[in-house]
Amino acid sequence: MKRKYYNGAKPAKALKILAYILLAVLFVSLLISLFTHKSISIFGKTDYGSSLIQLSNSVEEGCSTDNTKNYAEDLSLNKKKFDVSFNNGNSATVPYLSTSGEGEIRLYADAATKNGNSITVTSTRKIVFIEIDFITSNVSYSLNGKALTQENTRHIINSDSFTIKNTGTEKLSIRNIYIVYEN
Repeated sequence: MKRKYYNGAKPAKALKILAYILLAVLFVSLLISLFTHKSISIFGKTDYGSSLIQLSNSVEEGCSTDNTKNYAEDLSLNKKKFDVSFNNGNSATVPYLSTSGEGEIRLYADAATKNGNSITVTSTRKIVFIEIDFITSNVSYSLNGKALTQENTRHIINSDSFTIKNTGTEKLSIRNIYIVYEN
């Protein structure tokens, strides 16, 4: 007795056709991701990357007063993916990149208005979360306008940017900021 196959197709031929279809889908998704620089998820998984904001070995110690400069490379970031800027706020002292010790980003306070220095990081990728490593203790700061204290170090961002502002009365020193983003 002869076996009957659906529409006359044999199992080996059907598997071969399925393999070609899967390869075509993978190839098209690869082309899309190459030309749009977007992460494509075929099986429900997203590809993540990470970066660490810390003073680079080549950074020169000093004030970060240039509002037009992208400080990404000074802070060990890829300037094609990230833009980093500083803002004085109402503080009489400007943000400072200190190379002493392990290096630190100093954001100074304005005790009267609680509107001190800030750092803004903008990315071409969606930033999923950050974790801040403080040097100073008992600090008050805001993240995207939300008031926080040093006990709050890990934050969900789900945006392409974030701003950390010194809202306390003392200098805020940051050793590094760990960033996880979607590729």
